Amino acid sequence: MAIPDVTQFSQQPGGGLINALNGLNSYETNRAQAKYAPYQAYGNAALTNQQAKWLPYQYQMQALSNPLLWMAAQNNHSYRNNYLT
Repeated sequence: MAIPDVTQFSQQPGGGLINALNGLNSYETNRAQAKYAPYQAYGNAALTNQQAKWLPYQYQMQALSNPLLWMAAQNNHSYRNNYLT
């Protein structure tokens, strides 16, 4: 991994010390991202799997959170049997 060029920070106030610290900070950030990149792929895959698993229930919960639909489902048994199960 290449060390970031500190000349890209030359327009910032604070002088050379601040520029050097900004370069070091971006280097450390890039190094940490590269270190944990394989685990990030596993985490993203697990998150996508969980989102897909709960997607049908999300629509059902959204419908039941509407008070008018909830009252209609309580009063009309055919609606409840057809759409909410």
